[in-house]
Amino acid sequence: RHLPWFADPDIFHSPEVTSDDEGYFLCVGKTRRDYPTLLKACAKVDSQFRIIAPKESAQGITIPPNVQFVETSQDPPDAAISYPELRDWYAGAHAVLIPLMGDPSDTSGYTTLLEAMAMGKPILMTQSGCLDIDIEELGIGYTVPPGDDDAWIKAIRSLEQDAERAKAMGHQSRQVAQTQFSPESFRDNLSRFLKHLK
Repeated sequence: RHLPWFADPDIFHSPEVTSDDEGYFLCVGKTRRDYPTLLKACAKVDSQFRIIAPKESAQGITIPPNVQFVETSQDPPDAAISYPELRDWYAGAHAVLIPLMGDPSDTSGYTTLLEAMAMGKPILMTQSGCLDIDIEELGIGYTVPPGDDDAWIKAIRSLEQDAERAKAMGHQSRQVAQTQFSPESFRDNLSRFLKHLK
């Protein structure tokens, strides 16, 4: 039986973390990310972006001037930015971007997705057939087809041009984290599973 895990909303959205939207789009992740397509989209819009990823994941593409690219370190792998600072970056983001390869059997991006929901952020993500969370159906973001930089541009502009819609998506994102992907829901699901084994 599948028990969906979670990002603790109390950790990711604690009182000391500001929720002010500073107007940039945040992208975090190392595994099977499609940064070349995203960077092509970034170069064609006036928006600001922050990307935390291995430099080689850009595959030789020039980083546009509107992108602050933080290269992840190798030893330890996540020392490029502290966890409290990462939370602050989540809090200040207009939305969280999750560019994936589009492999229907891949679960990459799940951690970032859960963290973005816990932070109450809208999400723009490549369509994936393996993750069991439909962000459009939940009303928390937009999906884009794999390898389509024009679709990324459209999704980014859609969020920027409709502040109320973006705010509603962020609110709904937080609600989903608190109700469907919370420590309490995991506890209850695990308890029911263990009782069923008796």
